[in-house]
Amino acid sequence: MRVCTVAVIWAGVSLGLGAASVQSQSLGELAAKEKERRKGETTRVVTEEDLAKGNRAGRANAPAAETAAPSGSPAAAPGAAPAGKTDDEVRAEARKAWEQRRQATETEIEQLAKQTDDLERSLGDFRVSRVGPGRARAAEQLQQAKDQLAAARQRLDDLVEEGRRAGY
Repeated sequence: MRVCTVAVIWAGVSLGLGAASVQSQSLGELAAKEKERRKGETTRVVTEEDLAKGNRAGRANAPAAETAAPSGSPAAAPGAAPAGKTDDEVRAEARKAWEQRRQATETEIEQLAKQTDDLERSLGDFRVSRVGPGRARAAEQLQQAKDQLAAARQRLDDLVEEGRRAGY
């Protein structure tokens, strides 16, 4: 049984090596043909400047005025630099806007957390009736506040991820 297994393995290795040598010869020929085919082709290098202008493949030579909306319009490309501003200035403004959005979201989270705490405290107060429409309304408000708080925390997580990706 062992002799048979060894023989099968040896045959498989032999066939594999033979096929590899035949294939490598044809690969060399294929490489030579490909090199010959590519002699007439030219290559275009895409730079950071091309990417900032919003040029896409196939439109590399299009003027920037045709590819980007005016900077004053709401449809302006987010990565496009307004006239007269350097890339650093645009990046600083984008970071400042991001920080303001993050700060506003953090403030909203603080307010919603306080509102949630207040509602929970009022529902737990023994002086308030344990049944009735007032309690049901407070429980509904508490659930809405918790949902809003969860949504605000998710927005903050998304903003933090956006900032991480942008390098802030």
